[in-house]
Amino acid sequence: MKQKFPLPLVVGVLSALGAGLALLFVTRKKSKHIAERPPRKAPQLHIENPGTQDEFPKPPMESEIG
Repeated sequence: MKQKFPLPLVVGVLSALGAGLALLFVTRKKSKHIAERPPRKAPQLHIENPGTQDEFPKPPMESEIG
């Protein structure tokens, strides 16, 4: 005679396997991404002088506040 497994047990085991495989896939992807070097033509910024800050909004002046 064949032994039948209860449905919740089968679902639980399959869910655990699926979650484990998904976790393994995600962690391997992240570790590969971290290990990659930046592209050769990536812009290089000087830390001491990063350049203009025009893209950042300026704070309002005292007369503009009130």
